[in-house]
Amino acid sequence: MNQPILTLVKKQFDAHQICMLLIILTFCFYATPSSAQWSTNPAINNAITTAVDDQFAIAAIPDGDGGAIIAWADRRSGATNDIYAQRIDEEGNVLWIANGVPICTAADNQYSPQIIADDSGGAYITWYDRRSGVDNDIYAQHINASGIIQWSADGLAICMATDNQYYPTIASDGNHGAIITWEDRRTAVGYDIYAQRVNSVGTLLWSSDGVAVCAASNDQNKPKIISDGTGGAIINWVDKRAGVDDDIYAQRINIAGIPQWTTDGVAICAAVGNQGYCNMVSDAGGGAIITWQDLRIGSNPNIFAQRIDATGIVQWSADGVAICAATGDQQVPVISKDLAGGATIAWVDYRTPSNTDIFAQRIDAAGVVQWTADGIAICGERLNQFSVAIMSDASGGAIITWRDLRNTTNYDVYTQRVNTMGITQWTTDGVLVAAANGNQNSPVIVSDEVRGAIITWLDYRAGSTADIFAQHIGPDGNLCTNPIVNLGADVSQCGGTFLLDAGNTGLTFLWNNDSTVQAFTATTSGKYYVAVTDSNGCIGADTLSLKINDFPIVIYNELDSVVCSQEAPIALTQGSPVGGTYTGIGVSGNIFNQSVAGMGNFNVVYSFTDSNGCASLDSSSIEVVICEGIHENKTEAIFQVFPNPSTGIFTIQTDKTSQSHIDIYNELGLKLFSSTVTENQTIIDLSAYNNGFYFVQLTHEKGSVMAVQKMVITK
Repeated sequence: MNQPILTLVKKQFDAHQICMLLIILTFCFYATPSSAQWSTNPAINNAITTAVDDQFAIAAIPDGDGGAIIAWADRRSGATNDIYAQRIDEEGNVLWIANGVPICTAADNQYSPQIIADDSGGAYITWYDRRSGVDNDIYAQHINASGIIQWSADGLAICMATDNQYYPTIASDGNHGAIITWEDRRTAVGYDIYAQRVNSVGTLLWSSDGVAVCAASNDQNKPKIISDGTGGAIINWVDKRAGVDDDIYAQRINIAGIPQWTTDGVAICAAVGNQGYCNMVSDAGGGAIITWQDLRIGSNPNIFAQRIDATGIVQWSADGVAICAATGDQQVPVISKDLAGGATIAWVDYRTPSNTDIFAQRIDAAGVVQWTADGIAICGERLNQFSVAIMSDASGGAIITWRDLRNTTNYDVYTQRVNTMGITQWTTDGVLVAAANGNQNSPVIVSDEVRGAIITWLDYRAGSTADIFAQHIGPDGNLCTNPIVNLGADVSQCGGTFLLDAGNTGLTFLWNNDSTVQAFTATTSGKYYVAVTDSNGCIGADTLSLKINDFPIVIYNELDSVVCSQEAPIALTQGSPVGGTYTGIGVSGNIFNQSVAGMGNFNVVYSFTDSNGCASLDSSSIEVVICEGIHENKTEAIFQVFPNPSTGIFTIQTDKTSQSHIDIYNELGLKLFSSTVTENQTIIDLSAYNNGFYFVQLTHEKGSVMAVQKMVITK
C-alpha cells in the first residue's frame, strides 16, 4: 500500500528520549510495483538497474515518502551516454519501468546528472549535454511521482550560449520550481558562473541563457548550490581570480535572479595555496556553512570550514576554521546539518601512512569544533576507505557511508552512524551494506525520513560493467525491511469519532500525541502520525489527516402555522441557513399547496447540507382549515362580551341555558377558537393573540347562527 509523504522532525520528551513527528502530503498514483522487499542480506541488495553496459554518475534524493529517486548516466545504447532515473519505495519496490525511465536519450553524450525534489513526489534532473555535436549545453527535465516526463522529450534547454557549459548543480526555489547553476565559457576567455530559474511547467524565469553570478577574471569552476529559504539560492565555487591559487567564493541570488552580495561574490577563503572540493549546507538562518580541502599549510591538504550569514558576512575566523590539520592528506570533505545551526563534516584521511580512513568532526554555529581535535575515526579498518558520503540522521548526528577494501579483494560498502557527542552508534568501523562479488563503488546516501537511510552505489557483481544497486538501513544499523503501516486515506466526516489503527500487532508504536498504543479513537480534527518500530529497530510510518466537521445548525419555524384552504399556495421562506430543501405532503420546491395537501395538520421538513456534506434538518407544522366567514348579526338571541375592549381575557354571557357553540374569528375570517357552551357565563382567554378586531359567533346546537358580536383586544 502506498503511503503519504513522510518528513521527520524531532520532539523532545526528556533528556534521554527523542521521538518523531511525521508531516504528510499524499501521492498514491505510482506505477504498479513489482513484488519485492528490501533485502536484509548485504550480498544480495536491491537492483535499481542491471541494464547492459555501464551505469555511472549516481545522484539521488528522498522521494518524500520513505523511498528515493535515483538518476544516473547510462551507456546501454552502446555508443553514447544517456540519462535515466528510477524510483524505489520504502518497501524496496521499484516503481517505474524496469531499469529506469529515459530522461534524455538525445544524440551524442549527456553527463553528470544532478537531482532535486519537485515537492510533489517527483524530481527535477539537470545535466550537461553535447547533442549539438559542437559544445556542451545545460539541459533539465521534470519527472512526476509516477515516472512520467513532464517537459519536452529529451529535456528543456536551460542554457545554449556559445562555447561550453559544464557541471550544473540544482536547488529548489521553494515555489515548486528549481534554480540551476553551472560553469560557463561563453566569453571564451575563462569560465564564469551562471544560473537560471525554471518553474514546474518548464518556463525559464530569468534572462535567456541565465544570469551572471560571477564574471570575475580568470576561471570560476565547480559551483555548488543550496536554497536560501526565501525563493533564491546561495552558490559557492572555486575561483582563480587572483591568478595564482584557487580560492573559495560565494554569492546569494534572489528569487528574481539578482545577486545580493558583493559583485562577483564574497571571499569565503583567499588563503595561500589552493582550496577546492567545496561542499555546503544551510546554516538554518538564511546563510550557509561551507567546507573545503585546503593546501595553505603545506603539500598535504587539510579540511577547513566557514559560515556566511544571509547578508553575506563571514561569521568565523578569516579564511575559515580548521576542521582537521592532522599529518598526511585530508581530502574531499562532505557535510550535513546538525539541526542546531552547525554541521558535521566527514572526509577521507591519510594520517595513517599504510591506508586511508574515514574521519569526522562537528562544528557549532559559532565555529567551535565539538569533538576531539582533528576529528574522530568513523572507520580505521585496514587498507583503504574512500568515496565518503554523509546525511543528517534527523537527531543532530549523521549517517556516513563509504567504499571499503578491508576484505583485501574488492571494495564493499559500509556505513556508520555518529551522534551529536561524536560517539559512533553502530558496529565498530561500520555496518556492512554491500558485499557482493566484484567492487561496489561511489555510494550515495539519502534519508528514509524515519532516521534511517537508503544507500545506492555502482556495482560490478555481474562483471566488468557497473550496475546500480540500493540498500535500506534502519536507525539501529540493521538492514531493514520496514513494517508496513497504512492508516488509510485522509478522512473528512460529519461529527462522531474515528478509530486510528496502525496494525502490526506486537510492535512498538509512537504517535504524535505521545500515545504508544496500536489503536485509539480520535475525537478531534488534526494530522495524526505514527512510527512503528520492529525488534530490529526498523521503522515504518504513516500519517492521516482527519477532519471532523460540525453539523450545521438548521432552524425552521414557518410564520403561518394555520392557513385557510381557500387561500393561494404559500411560499416557504423561513428555513435557515438559506439554500436548503423543503419536503412534505403538499410541498413542491418551496411552495406549500393546500389544495394538494387537503385539510388537517401537515409536517413540513427543512433540510440543509453544508459544503462539507454535513446535513441537519428542522420541521414545522402547518394546519389547513376551512375559513367559514362571519355571519350577519342575528336578533333572536342575545349575548354579551365583557369587558370589551379587553386584554384578551373576557366573559361571554348568554340568555340561554341550552347547549351552544362559541367560535372566534380574526378579521380575515380565520377561525381561531372554538368551544362548547353549557353555562350562562363562559370565561375565554385569548391573551396570546395580537391586538386587533375579533368576532365572536354564538351557534345553536342544531347549527343555526344565533348572534355575532365584534370584540377588541388591546394590551
